[in-house]
Amino acid sequence: MIILIGESGSGKTSILNELVKREYKKAEFDGEYNAINTDSLKDDVVCIQIVSSIQDVKNRAKEKGFDINKIKCFYISVSAEERTKRMLLRGDSLDSIQRRMEIDNEEFKNAKDVADYVVKNDVLEDAVEEIIRLDRGE
Repeated sequence: MIILIGESGSGKTSILNELVKREYKKAEFDGEYNAINTDSLKDDVVCIQIVSSIQDVKNRAKEKGFDINKIKCFYISVSAEERTKRMLLRGDSLDSIQRRMEIDNEEFKNAKDVADYVVKNDVLEDAVEEIIRLDRGE
């Protein structure tokens, strides 16, 4: 299972969509954002989570007998400048971007400690290939 975390505009959704176009399936949820459906606890599943829910996901998986060593968390790293540019391109307002950047600064201050891997997303295809390579243990 692949879990993607990253600030607004880091490209999490784009990466998830590219992985789904390949061999991965999108995780299903039971209502809550971090309540992954137990049927989704498989090796070929990908989802986006918030940093604070990663341990909850791993605990729930362990309770269901899933090998938590197979859960790989990827922090998607992108510069603040690039994230701002991406959010402007998708139509976010400057006020919204500023608010999100402030929130992200707090919510993601320990993200690299939670993640198993840090993947730079300057080029989407390169980031996707790196995630697949790391997921396969290559």
